[in-house]
Amino acid sequence: MTPLELIQSLKNELKQYGEKLAVFFPERVKRFSDPKFTKFWGINVNKLKVRLRKGSNITSKSLEKLKERVTLLLGENKLSCLKLIKKVEKGDLAPLEFIESVRRELGRYSNSITVQNEELSTILFKNPKYIRFLTQCLNNPNHPQYNPNLTFSRRKLNNFKEKLFQILGICAQKCIGLIEKYSLTNPNLPEYSHQQYTIEKPHIFDNIDTVEKSYWLGFFCADACLHIRPSNKYQISLEISSKDKAELYKLAEFIGFDKTRIKDRVRLVKLSYGRKSFSKMSLLRFVCFPMGKALIKNGKFGSNSLDSEKKVPDIIRSYLNIAFQKSLHLREVQERKIDLAWLLGYFDGDGTVYYDRKGKKFSGEIISSSKTLLDNIKFVYKIKNKIGFKDINQGTYRLAIGPEIYKEMMSVYSKSMQRKRPD
Repeated sequence: MTPLELIQSLKNELKQYGEKLAVFFPERVKRFSDPKFTKFWGINVNKLKVRLRKGSNITSKSLEKLKERVTLLLGENKLSCLKLIKKVEKGDLAPLEFIESVRRELGRYSNSITVQNEELSTILFKNPKYIRFLTQCLNNPNHPQYNPNLTFSRRKLNNFKEKLFQILGICAQKCIGLIEKYSLTNPNLPEYSHQQYTIEKPHIFDNIDTVEKSYWLGFFCADACLHIRPSNKYQISLEISSKDKAELYKLAEFIGFDKTRIKDRVRLVKLSYGRKSFSKMSLLRFVCFPMGKALIKNGKFGSNSLDSEKKVPDIIRSYLNIAFQKSLHLREVQERKIDLAWLLGYFDGDGTVYYDRKGKKFSGEIISSSKTLLDNIKFVYKIKNKIGFKDINQGTYRLAIGPEIYKEMMSVYSKSMQRKRPD
């Protein structure tokens, strides 16, 4: 089954639910035309309207005939039409207005509301022109986005099911069956739209259960940007100084990203104490829905997050609690290593090194514009040093982590940023 065959099948099936569709497309109800009404009632509606305009009334015989037809053909849906007939019999409804009201009411319960591409596009894609665009992409070789092998993603199909269920309720089962048939006849569907443009390991952050995953989660919390576009695409980018480009190569290998897509560019960046300078930067950027969702679930925050949301992720704090329950010798516990790996990743992203008098690295500090975050790090990792200003002009704070934690976290992941590791 092709995408367009699925679209046509859904259109044919939706025709059976005129009452439901009338709620969303009330203007389409009028498609129950006079000829169809004539056939339904068994009298010539056009001639009847001519007589009514001349002052005649609808005969009792004609109304009884309409009652019989409504009862026979509409079954349990007859009540609204019967109420209209009762009103016109009592003189509470003008005859011509009665005819128009019955036509609309019959349209709600008939399959005469044909479903057009614009309407199905509105239901499934919230864009009345999308199916026309899709048809061009599949069939027109001159179209700039021509792709005869284009398919719906599994995530998109799940969205279809949800939207159809919202409209049809339990009546959506046949439509859902058509969507499942499409899935079965196309077993290699992408999981999400634009999957072909992203990475090889989109689910690597679903569970933060290794030191390496925890390290890169910390690095992402410090330096990565997660942008959710209006089309619900999750764009993830990481830009750092080109002197640390090797870190992007490590990350590319970790997530299955094509290293040739890492780009260099020159940017004007803010330095300490309000200074500015042109710096050579390296950028890794990709679109990945499942990774974006996983990063948010596991505590990724960004510069635009509320200050109260910036904290050590709950998953990392839970590992520390498990480590304390297992042993007092925390360095020997795997959960403690995972916990420290997050701090190490954050330090590599937003930290600086301390040197002793001999030029040896012995400790470091974490820098952030969020004092709330540093307070939380201080509390979780039991750091005794006070939080101070790093740069008043930029509104940044600093937290010295101390030699002991510095050495301990450096021991958990040997592939961390080389220039910040002890000599």
